[in-house]
Amino acid sequence: MRRFISLNLFFSLILLSLSGIVLFFAPHGRIAHWVGWKFLFLSKEDWENLHTVFGFLFLTFAVFHIVFNFKALKKYFSTKEVWFSLGITVLVLLLTIFKLPPVSQFLIFRDKLVQSIENRYPKPPIPHAELMMLKTLCKKLGIPLDVALRKLKTRGVKATPNQKLLKIAEENNLTPEEVYRIISSPLNR
Repeated sequence: MRRFISLNLFFSLILLSLSGIVLFFAPHGRIAHWVGWKFLFLSKEDWENLHTVFGFLFLTFAVFHIVFNFKALKKYFSTKEVWFSLGITVLVLLLTIFKLPPVSQFLIFRDKLVQSIENRYPKPPIPHAELMMLKTLCKKLGIPLDVALRKLKTRGVKATPNQKLLKIAEENNLTPEEVYRIISSPLNR
């Protein structure tokens, strides 16, 4: 049973680490959804789901690991290393909460890195445009709804006024940004 738990901890840690690294570099959701960002064929939402599920799985097996190794763990708590380990944990926690160096510098680096990645992609015309219904987006952009629907139909894109842009994109194998480009393009006569 210990081997089973240890192996599951190990494999969960690998997937938890991989998904954490991918999410570290991933663009923010508003950009990721807008351009249909994917890594290894998985969307940002897929990576977030993997991270959550394997985090929970890791936690579950960690509890069993602690239960099966409680005797040894008790011995660890009677050594000086426990105070050093606890000190490091509390220090990193406080540095993170209060955004102090070197943790703050690491987070600034991460923000700059993600910003440089995001700068490669087109921005939505309105924050979270992909979550708006077509009729709402058209109204906010000043695009007549009937014209937008005609442009989409001309390009073979099926859509209704009450559909969210993201849903239209998914059902037509497009990104929300591609749907937006169609409705905002000049009308061909």
